[in-house]
Amino acid sequence: MSSTTLRVRVKEDVSRGGVGVESDRSALLLYGAGGHGVAVVNVLLDDLPALLAGVIDEHAPQLPSHVLGVPLLGGYEVLPDLLRQGVQRVHVAIGDNHERQERVAQLTAMGFVLTSVISSRSYIGYATNVGDGSFVHAFAQVGAECQIGRGCIIQGHTTVAHGSVLGDYVQMASGVNVAGNCQLDNGVFLGLGAAVLPRVRIGRNAVIGANAVVREDVPDNAVVVGNPGRVIKIKPH
Repeated sequence: MSSTTLRVRVKEDVSRGGVGVESDRSALLLYGAGGHGVAVVNVLLDDLPALLAGVIDEHAPQLPSHVLGVPLLGGYEVLPDLLRQGVQRVHVAIGDNHERQERVAQLTAMGFVLTSVISSRSYIGYATNVGDGSFVHAFAQVGAECQIGRGCIIQGHTTVAHGSVLGDYVQMASGVNVAGNCQLDNGVFLGLGAAVLPRVRIGRNAVIGANAVVREDVPDNAVVVGNPGRVIKIKPH
């Protein structure tokens, strides 16, 4: 289904008792007031401003009181009270892949329902699934028969072509192009303008530098730069 026919799509985590349908009627809490949090707030204000219950950030005392006019409600300590008030949906808007994964685990263990945010100005192809807690920015395009994992970030002006599979907590910066039938394993990061040629597999936690062109498979934890892309180091596990 194309997201161009909908406003922001909010999907419950079916593993937590949700029905897996799209809804725009219940309040959404945003966790993260940094740069990526601002981007997510901007999409929600553009599509469904009444949806946002507020923003949470552990550094709240050092931050401004609002994010683009949306109130910063506090830090971790206010979460139990918000749950008691019936605010259950949460989207974790943290750019760092590892930290985002940790916060998702923490919040879902508390009882929050992980929620994906997909801009109405993005395009999602037929028979494509976007995992719980993922974010798809305006002007991103995801082709048919793709699988997007849990907690992914797909920034604007990015293309994921048909049949490609993204694992959990993959992040794609603006201008990335992933060709058809590629596989990006969990925790992969692709920098600005990177390109991945057809049928390439990129291993877990690999980092692809800005404007790199990946023409062959990449091992786990590798750092790749240049055109053609070359591995310059393997990160510690």
